[in-house]
Amino acid sequence: MLSTRRAAREHALLELIGWLGVSLVISAYLLNTLGILGSQALLYLVMNGAGAIGIMVHSYHRRDYQPLVLNMIWLLIAVLGIIRSADVVGAIHLISLVGQLALV
Repeated sequence: MLSTRRAAREHALLELIGWLGVSLVISAYLLNTLGILGSQALLYLVMNGAGAIGIMVHSYHRRDYQPLVLNMIWLLIAVLGIIRSADVVGAIHLISLVGQLALV
């Protein structure tokens, strides 16, 4: 019975991680579309990268490989944008903040 509860908690956590990832990617796109965040803005890139990671974690555990590959590429594009912006330290700080917010 304990393993059933643990499995249920793990499933719920993976679902939450996946939905947080989706929320971040959609929010970034919405903010960009509304002209609030530019496509080169560090926050935009971090939101896309962190969102891709959340979707990747969920997809990997579900063995759903199409979204996994798509979001691996999405993450690579976000990382390239962060490197191109030359604000890698700021990005690491933002990523840690996004991670802390996701755990609250």
